[in-house]
Amino acid sequence: MAFVQGGQLGARLVLITPPVKRFDHAGGSPKGRVELRWDSAQKPFRYDRAPALFASPRPGTPDLLPRLIGTIANTNRSSFDAKLASRFRARTSPLDHDMARELEAGFNDALKTAEPADFASHYADALPWCDGPTPASERQRDYRAKLEELKRAGGVSRRTGRCCK
Repeated sequence: MAFVQGGQLGARLVLITPPVKRFDHAGGSPKGRVELRWDSAQKPFRYDRAPALFASPRPGTPDLLPRLIGTIANTNRSSFDAKLASRFRARTSPLDHDMARELEAGFNDALKTAEPADFASHYADALPWCDGPTPASERQRDYRAKLEELKRAGGVSRRTGRCCK
């Protein structure tokens, strides 16, 4: 899964997760809920240090993601950031193979040159701004409460398979 964060510096690729595991929960809505989990050892980039999706690395060089730009170019919005948001907001289906490889290659290039300070030490660091971030202990408490709620509503969650990047 890829996480793109918009903000004052434009659309930034903050994380591509390692392979994910899918868990279906029976409760919560008529169709239930789906939870995706991955190894959290890979930290997201800080928003201000994450690779930009629509900026050339050096003046006069091609854009970093020409396939992505080509896909959204004809979207009726005023900027590439708005076009991206319009086309990919809460996307639930995979990108085509070539575009996914392009995105992954750009992310991996950024990882190769990254310094430890480029990564978020707290979730809020991956956001462009944050007014009073929720402490990690509170997020964990809320997560456990949501899992318990889903179990009570429809039984124990079951693992249904493994997905890849």
